[in-house]
Amino acid sequence: MELNSALPKLLNYCVALDFKGYDPYDGLYRQNKNSQNANKWQRLLRIHLNKRSPVNFRSFQSISPAHNAKGLALFLSGMLKLYQQSPNEKYRKYALRLIELLTHYKIEGYAGACWGYYFPWQSRAFFIPANTPSVVVTSFVVDALLDAAEILNDKDCYHLASSSQNFVLQNLNRSYKSEGYCLSYSPLDWTQVYNASLLGASLLARLYKIEQKPEQKDAIIAILNYLRSVQNPDGSWFYGEAANQKWIDHYHTAFVLDALFTIQTILPDLNSESMFQKGLEFYIKHLFIDNRIPQFYADKTFPIEPHCGAASIILLTRISRAYGPQYLQQAYRIAEWLVQNMQDKKGYFYFQKNKLFTNKVSYMRWVQAWMFKALSYLISEITSNQKIEIE
Repeated sequence: MELNSALPKLLNYCVALDFKGYDPYDGLYRQNKNSQNANKWQRLLRIHLNKRSPVNFRSFQSISPAHNAKGLALFLSGMLKLYQQSPNEKYRKYALRLIELLTHYKIEGYAGACWGYYFPWQSRAFFIPANTPSVVVTSFVVDALLDAAEILNDKDCYHLASSSQNFVLQNLNRSYKSEGYCLSYSPLDWTQVYNASLLGASLLARLYKIEQKPEQKDAIIAILNYLRSVQNPDGSWFYGEAANQKWIDHYHTAFVLDALFTIQTILPDLNSESMFQKGLEFYIKHLFIDNRIPQFYADKTFPIEPHCGAASIILLTRISRAYGPQYLQQAYRIAEWLVQNMQDKKGYFYFQKNKLFTNKVSYMRWVQAWMFKALSYLISEITSNQKIEIE
């Protein structure tokens, strides 16, 4: 299989850089104080000029490669999956290095452990200063730390992960409906971003599996009820509640489905199965071309990104044992296409394939970390489940 060579090449590339790299949204990294004074459109312009350029001009802007907590968590998840499948000491060594880095980059001053981005960034709806914790980054870190606690028998990882529930339950804002509530993205905003809120519920679900605290389950129920109330009749979800957040994209839909799968696996009594299946049906039907090329938007093909492909590989691999081998087969076809069309001979994956050109800039968190986790999950599942035949 081509994947067997693709993964080592990617790993060698990332290890050589100590998992440091650029990010599509780091355009304000060296402009932290100035960005506070700039208006929304100035900030967006600076970010997207860097993001969309097929030439990386960051070195001329004094923007250096850096560690990204979310990227480190994705690498850790993938590394632990490989170690679990094949107890190679090098995987354990890399995992310990990643745990050390994640512990170092924990943000202080909140009710529990939490993580964010090292650069300030502007979305369509809100501005987040550098080193502001978010529920999204924190949920991915906690997921990886809980895997480490289980696979490496690391109690420190468990205690660190467990403390994060205090950040979710005490520091994040809540927007209420009669059905439940939506968590804010960070402690600084009141935006209602559906995937972010559900990732918070997924974090609580993984801890509930261990701790069985009533307040964890109560929060999960409230967040699930809110998500159920905003699911569109066709099974899809918009990105968020605001008028300028009414789009349906690939990877945020995958995040919602992945988090839902985690929750329903741990808490089947919450009856989220029908919501998940309706969302999955929309996802498979509207967000792929020929069942193998990830479509960025439900109504728009380009850009084609490994970021989307990786999210789909992880989701489809995870659900394949519960919902059927056809999903593992589809995950394999997606990975095969990405390796053939978007992996450089140096081992890294390109950022985007647009209609007229391919943006070949290497982004560590956005692409390499995601593809590493995706390939690790897929190869481990194929290796461990010999009954599944890949077409």
